[in-house]
Amino acid sequence: ELGCGFGRNIFTLAGADPARRFIGLDVSPHAITAAAQIAAHFGVNERATFDVLDLGNRADPNWTYLRGRAVFTYYCLEQLKYSMPQVIDNIMAAAPRRVIHVEPCVERLRLWSPEDLVNYLYILRQDYQDSLLTIVRHRERSGPLRILDEERLYYAPTIRHDPTLICWEPRPAT
Repeated sequence: ELGCGFGRNIFTLAGADPARRFIGLDVSPHAITAAAQIAAHFGVNERATFDVLDLGNRADPNWTYLRGRAVFTYYCLEQLKYSMPQVIDNIMAAAPRRVIHVEPCVERLRLWSPEDLVNYLYILRQDYQDSLLTIVRHRERSGPLRILDEERLYYAPTIRHDPTLICWEPRPAT
């Protein structure tokens, strides 16, 4: 998971599938330290690895964790508004097998709906990213990736701020 924070999603997945190993990456060394301590406390440190990764830095050596793996983000990219194209390109360059985003996408909002208008205004007010779906669609048209699914999810961790599921995979180089 990119942007794993203290590991909540990783611990949930590890509990649901004890046979698998999981990797959580985050820009915050403090979050990674907390995640590692929680993993050790609950005895899942053999199946959960945590490390630091700066999504904006293509030279970060921890991009190697992504090669050939399924990768997901959950409300992590919203704070990277001004570096979204670079982040998507960095993820593609790391050569994951598949990428799953569960992120708010203004492109899916129906602004005539009061609820969606509140979502949109919240995103604007927080200065959250507003171009993820547009960038991924553009990368698909220009060739380096293929969108497998794109679907609005009608739930949110708060009363507003619904996410969209975007699933894509890099196209093999020709």
